[in-house]
Parts: sequence; structure tokens; C-alpha cells
Amino acid sequence: MNAKRMIAMLLAALMLGSTLAACSDTPAETTDTGTTAVVETTPEVTTEPEETKIPSGLPEKMDLKGQTFTFYGKTETGVYAEEETGDKVNDVVFARNLALQEQYNFKIFQEKLKNQTNPTKDIQASIQAGDDTYQVLIDGPGNSLRNFVTNMLLVDMTTMKYQDFEQPWWFQELNDSVSLANKLYMTAGAFSLSARSWLYMVICNTELMKANGLNIADYYQMAYDGTWTNDEFIKMIKVGAADLNGDGVRDHNDRWGHLGEDYAGYCLAVGAGYMITQKDENDRPIVSAATEEGVILWDKLVNNIFANANNYLCIRNIKNVSSIWSEMTRMIQNDQAMTWITTLGNAYREYEIDYGILPIPKGSLDQESYYHTASSYNVPLMGVPITAKNLDEISFVLEAMAYTSYYDVLPTFYEDYLETKLVRDRESVDMLRIVHDTIVLDAGAVYGWGYYLNEIYKVVNTGTNTLVTFDASKKASTQKTIDTVIERVKAGNEG
Repeated sequence: MNAKRMIAMLLAALMLGSTLAACSDTPAETTDTGTTAVVETTPEVTTEPEETKIPSGLPEKMDLKGQTFTFYGKTETGVYAEEETGDKVNDVVFARNLALQEQYNFKIFQEKLKNQTNPTKDIQASIQAGDDTYQVLIDGPGNSLRNFVTNMLLVDMTTMKYQDFEQPWWFQELNDSVSLANKLYMTAGAFSLSARSWLYMVICNTELMKANGLNIADYYQMAYDGTWTNDEFIKMIKVGAADLNGDGVRDHNDRWGHLGEDYAGYCLAVGAGYMITQKDENDRPIVSAATEEGVILWDKLVNNIFANANNYLCIRNIKNVSSIWSEMTRMIQNDQAMTWITTLGNAYREYEIDYGILPIPKGSLDQESYYHTASSYNVPLMGVPITAKNLDEISFVLEAMAYTSYYDVLPTFYEDYLETKLVRDRESVDMLRIVHDTIVLDAGAVYGWGYYLNEIYKVVNTGTNTLVTFDASKKASTQKTIDTVIERVKAGNEG
């Protein structure tokens, strides 16, 4: 990056830091006693010509006494950048951190997992030993975080001083998904860029669509209008298949309307509003995997997609290859799949095919929102260990990072998708915003209760809906397990 651009970026970030303070509701002054005193004053009014920014709600002045706030766990690119590299996203994260650190006198650091194969072991040992080395933990909810929640090793973030989870710089629907008894132990915010990379979406080979009389622009319009549904998706994938080698055997040597795997099939159901557990009025998860509506949905998906050997190939059923994932990549790059559901990884920059992005389709036209889920094992969420000291300061740093990222980092993040050719058109950026703004997680999948998700994998892989019989044998014991966790959460909060 040249010097002029670097200075401009830093100035922009510093101005944003000033805006954060100017938008404050509760300015503060520091004392020389080592504590931070908040003084109520009339907030300064600022005018934003391009957009009206929501006030941050943070104190105008805060001296964090040079403290270092360490994020430990999975790498989250939106949290920390060691230095400027010329990569736009990296550099705007670096500039954001530099501005905040200079304004509030603290340091941000990110440390990677030491034990990649068993992250729970090291982190849990650290917490149970009372170690205050790490202020924030980052991991997949289905890896270590769910164990920390059920063992009461994380702070209820709704009790933290500065967090305002009603604001758009936090993932509100995700929070509603993973909370238990109105307590929130893990979350993601506007700085959670890596979390966005783990979201599943529909990817389409636009040239194959065109060859089959379909126009991606029509589907973009459906997505904008809220009319992109499973019915449209099913019609779409019926026209993409072909027996390329003419041997009469439908396999990985042919072309398919839809190429998928078990978790992607589950994502289709979540997009239609399906959850293994639904919440009651007390935020208690209730097993709902085989409700009447759920069974009807799965019957529809099985009959029209997963059991349809003409339109759909599940990669789990590919035989005689060294890696089904490598074979899936080969098929996609070889124009053998018109659609597939996956995350948008960096490897797509090198793909020579033309592709577009669509949201996961709705279940019906009367569904109010699209829903998108991520890998419940791998999507990096964050939690604060109960051993963390100075919770108010941690709370301030997290809120300030989320707020500034919402107005500064995210616009650069989306522009980078286009400029680096990870997406190929402006409409796909719009589709990504829809995907990222509608993230949910299924508590039943996150916590692994009753192994329902494993049974769903079997349904997708075999094309046989066994959820009713499975639910009959598992529902009561699974609900008992959930209720035990809820009672433990309540007791822990009261204590």
C-alpha cells in the first residue's frame, strides 16, 4: 500500500473513532485511582451528510491503562491484523484497531489454538485453573463452546455493561438461536468476518443455467422480491442433469441439476424454517424435529431432491474416488453441476467457471425471512471465560470493535468480494448481504442433543425420511437432557 493511501485509511479510521465518541450517550472521565468513572453529560450532536449513524452508546472518554485484550482460539480475520499487507480487508482491520487502541489506550492481540485436535482440553484446563490470560475465546459452538456453556464456564454476555445486542452490529437472530433461558454465552458481531465465511448458500453455474434456458437475473429478482422458494429451486434443478457418457448409469461422470452433501441438505431445511429445537416463551429449547410441518417439509425435500436420482447426486454416495470433496471440486470446475450448496471459500477466486450466488430458498411465499446457517462445528463464535477480570473493560472493547466494524470494516469487506473476483457480479454482493443478515443456528444442532443431526444426515444420504420413527424413540430422553441443562443454567445464573 502506498503512503498516501495508508495515511488516508488511518485518518478515516481515526475520524470514525471520533465519531464513535461523538455519538456517545454517556461520556466519561478517568481518575488516577486505576478505575474508570463515567460522568453523565449532554451528548455532542454530530451531522453525517451521507448517512445517519446510530449512536454507539459508549463513553466519550475511556482510559484502559494499556491493558492487553487477548482473543484466543480459532483465527478470526476481523479481530486482529498484525501489520499492513496491502490486502484491503486486513488493512482496514489494522487501521480500526490502531485507531481504537490509540484513542482508548489498550492493545488487541489474537493467539491461535495450541491444541488444534482437542481445543476443549487446553481451554477448559485454563479456565478451571483460574487463569486470566485470555479475555475472549473464539471457537466453533459445536466444538468447545457448547461444553463451556453446559459446564457454566462462560459469562452471560447479557450482563456485560456495554453490550447492546439489539443493535445491528450484533447478529440478533443468531443470538436468539443460541441463547438459553434468556442468557447468552456465545455470540458474533460485525467484526466476525470469518464467521460469514462459514455460511451456506446456493451457488449456480450461470453458463449451465443459460444453456438450459435459465437466466440468473430472474433468480436474483426472485431473491430481491422474497419469492425465491423451494418450489422454484426444485423446478430449477430438474433441467440441469445429463448422462454425459451415455452409459445409462447416473454417477459422478455425469452432470447434475444439484450436487450436494448431508449438511447442505440440512441447510435447505433450515432455510425453510426448520429447526431440531424451537424455543418456548421462556427461551427453553423444545424438541421439534418431527412436528407435522417438519415432516411435510422433509417429505417434500426427500421426494423431490434427495431421493431423485435424475436431478440430485449426494457426494457421500460417490464411489471409487480418493476424496469425495476433491471429486466434488473437480465436478464443479468441469461443468458437471448446475447448482450446489456450500460456503464461499477463497478457492473460488481461481475457478474459471462463471457462477452466481443465491440465498437458501424459503419454504413458502408466506415465510417472512430467508434463513441461513453455518457449520455448527466450525463457525467461529466468541465467549468470555468466567475467569476474565475487568469485565466492564472487555465489554467496552467488544462493543467499540463491533460498532466501528459495522460502519468501516464491513463496506470494505463486501467491496473486496467483487474486486478480488470471489464473486462475479454486483447482484451476488447483494445476495451475500441477504445471507449474512439472516444467520441462525439451531440449538439442537449446536449442542448435539439426541444426535438428531446425525439422523438428518442419514435422511439426506439415503433419500429415506426416518425422522418420525427416530423421534419416537429419542424425543423424551432428549427433552430431559435439555431440561437438565436449562436447570443448570438457571442455577448458575442465580448463584
